[in-house]
Amino acid sequence: MHIKSVLFSRTPLRGRPLFAYGFAVALPLVLTALKFGTGDLTSYLPPLLLFTFSVIVSALLGGGGPGLVTTVLGGVLAWFFFVPAGGAAVTSPVVGTASLVVYSIMGVTISWVVAELRRESRRRREQMQQADLERERAELLLREMRHRVKNSLQMIGSILSLQSTTSADPAQRQIAGDASRRVAAVIRLHARLYEGNLIDTVEFLDYVRGISSDIAAGSGSNREARVSGTSFALPVDRAVQLALILSELLTNSFKHAYPDGEPGAAEIECRREEGWIHCRVADRGIGLPAGFDPAQAKGLGFRLITSILQSMGGKLVIEPSGKGARFLVSVPA
Repeated sequence: MHIKSVLFSRTPLRGRPLFAYGFAVALPLVLTALKFGTGDLTSYLPPLLLFTFSVIVSALLGGGGPGLVTTVLGGVLAWFFFVPAGGAAVTSPVVGTASLVVYSIMGVTISWVVAELRRESRRRREQMQQADLERERAELLLREMRHRVKNSLQMIGSILSLQSTTSADPAQRQIAGDASRRVAAVIRLHARLYEGNLIDTVEFLDYVRGISSDIAAGSGSNREARVSGTSFALPVDRAVQLALILSELLTNSFKHAYPDGEPGAAEIECRREEGWIHCRVADRGIGLPAGFDPAQAKGLGFRLITSILQSMGGKLVIEPSGKGARFLVSVPA
């Protein structure tokens, strides 16, 4: 068995003091009997080497306390049976006594080191358990926060939706309806994050693909969103900002490019190049009004896009297109 696995895992003697100390007493006695019983077979093994081995085994399997017991008992047995003072044949009493001292120091050191390693292992295990507990609490709080945010957004969206259907003023109904759709877009953005339990970063292309599918499904059965490009990761807060811009442009395409319920598709292409992220949103609908300038648009959607791009240090460009509209969104990576 590997020494590290013995030190940092549970052995049959751990947590069972009676067995551990019984083993610590029995092991040197057994080795002494073997030393006498095997005769010449073990004559080349110094007795103290055998007892040092027993100290190591006892300490590893049982701990520092059993290791000390084996050290003491092994020293006593060596003194009485193998050192000349006890009548055994060793070349020099001085050498035997010195060897016994060295053995005792080694035995105490081994037992102390093993005990310290086990205490350190126990401290680390307790720290890991505490860290796991704190992580579980944090995840529980995060799930609860997400649940509350989702409920709050859904309540706001329901109120706006109700106002858009009950208000007597057509302008108010239009404003409330647009606001309700944008709240729904924010709910979709966060829902996609929650589904993947994303906290730090998100694979942006997959994220946009899921959101675009939701928007297309919510815009009618004859709408299709196609997403292409290269995959890259973004911090969650930045991914949400950029995805909100793309969802606004995609919603506008479905809403204005194909009037009277005509079938249509919109395309989103995203790439990361030379420190910038470029996302293109295009459709083949009726196109933009002549002289259209997003920065001067009075609609809430483009004002929202302009505000987010300013905070991100990005820009929006209308690209020439033979048919339909093409927007290029560029933000620093």
